[in-house]
Amino acid sequence: MHNQIVKFIKQNTQVDPISQLTYGNGPRGSPRLQRALASFLNRKFSPLEPAKSDDIIVMAGVTPVIDALTWALCNEGEGIIIPQPPHNPLGRCYPPETIRAIAGFCQAHNLHLISDEIYAQSIYNNPDATDVVPFTSALALDLPIDTQKLHVAYGASKDFCANGLRLGMLHTRNRGLMGAMASNAMLGWPPYLVQDIWAAMLEDTDYTDEFLGKNRELLGESYKVVTDFLKEQGVGYYGNS
Repeated sequence: MHNQIVKFIKQNTQVDPISQLTYGNGPRGSPRLQRALASFLNRKFSPLEPAKSDDIIVMAGVTPVIDALTWALCNEGEGIIIPQPPHNPLGRCYPPETIRAIAGFCQAHNLHLISDEIYAQSIYNNPDATDVVPFTSALALDLPIDTQKLHVAYGASKDFCANGLRLGMLHTRNRGLMGAMASNAMLGWPPYLVQDIWAAMLEDTDYTDEFLGKNRELLGESYKVVTDFLKEQGVGYYGNS
């Protein structure tokens, strides 16, 4: 998949000295990438309310996004509740009823809900799993939570096999939070040139759909290679994932 990305970058990268070699529009992200991400979310995440470019802030990966969220949302002595079991690196999806229950808990206790959806488009065919839960974005559900307290993170690392690009985004409709995040974004500001590479990929919907489909296919093939080897060696593994 890296070879496909390299080929795409070589064929589609153009340097604009005004927007890409200056401070541009500031630390919230390339307007081009914000528009492309909003369109991508609307196509692939099926939000109840269409995503808009000004709902999105771009940072240097999902980890900086969550770090900035922590600084913006938490006071001294506060923390983050993580449901068990953690799904990194397994990338399992929560069913809608679980997401609704978590949202209801957050609303009842005046908490913000951060949904890390970085594996959204990496659900592949697994012959060992007969009950795989399909991906459902928190944005696609009518959740029992104030929309000002729902924040969705996504990035290029997993679905686009490009963790070296260091690109992540947060979707939020909380303008106060967006302002606080923008202040922190000064410390994790990815180059506009790199942002526009991802934007070009997302704008080419045929390329994106083909790439994501091929990635899922290869994930399934890789799973089979590894599990066949484990079976041959008599090594047990947890296969229903």
